Amino acid sequence: MDKNEILEKSRNENKNADPYEMEVSAKALSHGMWSAFLICVILMFIKFIKEDKFDFSLVAMLWVLNAVAYTYKAVKLKEKKLITSAICFDITAVIWTAAAVLQILMV
Repeated sequence: MDKNEILEKSRNENKNADPYEMEVSAKALSHGMWSAFLICVILMFIKFIKEDKFDFSLVAMLWVLNAVAYTYKAVKLKEKKLITSAICFDITAVIWTAAAVLQILMV
């Protein structure tokens, strides 16, 4: 494959992808995730202080947020460290989600 073929292949792969737009979208998603994380933590602590009750559903949302992000990243990048983290987040998210469902059903 010569230089021109490689350049043409690269152009075709990135035809509809503007690097700046992709970077802005990634940062927007990251800021959104951190904002959701912060709001969940604040709500969790307010509920605990006000009602003296721990809300498993808010904690489950935090873990699911991380689990989805790490799983997607691990699948795309195929790095062993990310795959391990994703598995840990996935297991923890399932546990907290189950706890939240049980808390709702027990009320």
